[in-house]
Amino acid sequence: MVRASTDVLALDEPAIHVLKPSGVFLDALDNAGDRIVAGGEHGVIIYSNNDGVSWTQASVPVDVTVTGFAFADGQHGWAVGNSGVILATSDGGKDWTIQLNGFQADQLMMQAAQQAVADNNPSVGTPMAVDRAQHLQERGASTPFLCALALSPRDVIAFGAYRMTMRSDNGGATWQDASLDVGDSLSHNLYGAAVIGGDIYVVGETGLVFRSSDSAKSFPQVAKAANATLFGVTGTAKGNVVAYGVAGTLVRSIDRGQSWSQIAMPGTADLTDGILLSSGNLLITGADGGVYESADDGMTYQAANRHMPMAVFAVAQAADGRLVFAGSRGIMTGNIQQLGLK
Repeated sequence: MVRASTDVLALDEPAIHVLKPSGVFLDALDNAGDRIVAGGEHGVIIYSNNDGVSWTQASVPVDVTVTGFAFADGQHGWAVGNSGVILATSDGGKDWTIQLNGFQADQLMMQAAQQAVADNNPSVGTPMAVDRAQHLQERGASTPFLCALALSPRDVIAFGAYRMTMRSDNGGATWQDASLDVGDSLSHNLYGAAVIGGDIYVVGETGLVFRSSDSAKSFPQVAKAANATLFGVTGTAKGNVVAYGVAGTLVRSIDRGQSWSQIAMPGTADLTDGILLSSGNLLITGADGGVYESADDGMTYQAANRHMPMAVFAVAQAADGRLVFAGSRGIMTGNIQQLGLK
């Protein structure tokens, strides 16, 4: 089947082919079962079946920067990126198909906005919904998705710039705009999301945090976590919430986001990703290559005994325990013991 042209080269052309795919700029990582999948500029998605030792480039139909992954299991996953792109895989990240682009997302937003006005939808975003959708349409499918969550092999939700939010309950066969379900009238960028306990947390610009306790039907604001943009959020071993972002900002909540404590960090670089290690410790990475570990449920952090020699944007733990980092120089791996971590 021939895909209709959009007249946007990055949407109409496949990802560039590179001789060393693990050496390009990469800013997203995820585990797909025992496989690790990474993505970055020009639509490059790569995967490793041997804990990050060697990498193979996947088949990707677009040339846009990939910004995030969401795998429901070892086979079914989604990738999101620039130009409103949502990609899907059913073979663990080897082959990808496009399910949504920015033009289609803009149309869905406008339809939802018009319907919300007609229905007197009580969302705080309804008064400006049509103007917002028109503004994004005029930008020409340029709004990026920035993160996604796979709640099951059928239920997935993607978040992005200007509060752009899309949801599917049929594996991505169809999508619906859900931006008016996020309780933000000013349309801030949404950078990170995570399922923690029975809740879904979304973080973004100016320290805003949204929490869904109704299976992603609505995302009301909880207490503002910081006065700085937050790039991500993760849960601790005890189910508490840690969010991180600009200039070393790291905050922790023990009451589901009703209040936040500022946590002192060893560095001041932007904090870019966070994962719960198999040990139960929490790991946070920095844009300066810093790696920080907490062994007390996110209350204090120790720096690794060396920085990674690149800007780190994402981290994952391989099946054999080693750490895999994605960043400005591609893929690097680190042995936990060699980094002085537990």
